[in-house]
Amino acid sequence: MNNVKSNPSLLDKYIELKQMEDQVQALYIWIDGQQNIRAKTKTLNFIPKLVSELPIWTTDGHSNYITETNVEIYLSPIRMYNDPFRGGNNKLILCEILYEDFTIPPLNTRHTCNVVMDMAANQEP
Repeated sequence: MNNVKSNPSLLDKYIELKQMEDQVQALYIWIDGQQNIRAKTKTLNFIPKLVSELPIWTTDGHSNYITETNVEIYLSPIRMYNDPFRGGNNKLILCEILYEDFTIPPLNTRHTCNVVMDMAANQEP
């Protein structure tokens, strides 16, 4: 097996590329049907301040091991953070997945956990 050497300055060349100030790279992140982290980037023509401003996006349910047939699933933004890797106004968007009819798939345990935590919010440990 051959070892491949890379030039560390090569990444810097791309990280330092100028980006239009009125555009944001929003990296949508979700967990697929095999509990792997998935992500894809959407370019936005505005700088989002609230999660509610972010568009719901779609991805293929079958290739994400969520559905048995080739249907779209929705990526619903839940949390937004400044992107420490891309910098600038770019964002990391944590999403939960929803079926086409906006119902919650059984593997979406974040939603169920959140419902239970909300019910117990006033409880003392």
